[in-house]
Amino acid sequence: MMELKKHLTAEGLAQIIEISYDMNLVSQRKPERKLELLKSIGFEQGVTVKNPIIPIVPPMDPPFVSGLTDGDGRFLYQL
Repeated sequence: MMELKKHLTAEGLAQIIEISYDMNLVSQRKPERKLELLKSIGFEQGVTVKNPIIPIVPPMDPPFVSGLTDGDGRFLYQL
């Protein structure tokens, strides 16, 4: 989506909003807020997103995380 510059259009932005709300099911965000965001960019209703491609990220191994946060870095992990 970003490579094709679709995020620069109103429909692309609406699709990003839809995807973000669908991905984060445990979020504190409310559906009413999503509708407000969509209305603010000219969409009275939601848009249909056809099977978004979400890459599967392999688990991070400890040496990678250690190297990533070495020095002044910080890695916060909460359950």
